[in-house]
Amino acid sequence: MDQAAAPMEAIGSSADKEAPQNIKSLHFAGKEYNNITGIVTDLSSLRNMLHVDGIIGYQLLKDYVCCFDYKDELLYLAQ
Repeated sequence: MDQAAAPMEAIGSSADKEAPQNIKSLHFAGKEYNNITGIVTDLSSLRNMLHVDGIIGYQLLKDYVCCFDYKDELLYLAQ
C-alpha cells in the first residue's frame, strides 16, 4: 500500500507517536473504508529489502480471499 492510498494528511494525529492512529477515509480495492485504525512507523529497514510504503492487514483484507503472487509482487483479491 502506498501513500497515495493513505496520504499522511488523511491520518488523524495523536500526541503519542507509538499509539494507533485513525485513518479517516481510505479507498482500497474499489471500496471506501472509514475510521480505520493503524500504526505509523518507520519502515526504512523493510524498504532496504522491498519496495513498500505500508503494511495492510485484517481491517482491509477480512472481506476477501487473498492470493499472493510473490514472484510478480501482486496481490489478488476475490470476494
